[in-house]
Amino acid sequence: MRNDMDGSAPLITQQRSIPKPIHALSTLIHPHYVDFTAMTYADDDRSAEQWARDAFEEAFRSRAGRFVLGGLLRFRLARTPSPNHVGGLRIAERGDTGTWLRLEAASWLLTTHLVIQADGQQVSMATLTRYHHRIARPLWQTLSGKHRREAQLLLREAHKRKSAQA
Repeated sequence: MRNDMDGSAPLITQQRSIPKPIHALSTLIHPHYVDFTAMTYADDDRSAEQWARDAFEEAFRSRAGRFVLGGLLRFRLARTPSPNHVGGLRIAERGDTGTWLRLEAASWLLTTHLVIQADGQQVSMATLTRYHHRIARPLWQTLSGKHRREAQLLLREAHKRKSAQA
């Protein structure tokens, strides 16, 4: 587990395992790769979907995001924004109370689920990935470090945007 604290910045933790209640929100059987990023902050009433949109929508639709997601990972992404997609990734399931959301993306290389959970004091993102082709593992091993750094950055940026609006 890794903790990052930056003065007034919220506390971010990362680990290479996922809490069982959050893991249960994914339907991906026997993932080959998992990680978990959580950020603790002061009161924030955003739903998991609002957090996902604030954190991922712009980044995933950027040229770099499209290159990685659509180009390297070969995910089939929605081309236009919609209520059923976040940054091109399909919303597979939403929790009844808005506290969690599962995004899914798949290609012939791999399938990835992102489970976002928010409770007013903490937002978390679990990544679960299953490889379908032998080149997927080395490709994802190359990208996973950047993915973990970006997860922290995107959550922090979403928090700053909300703080700036208040």
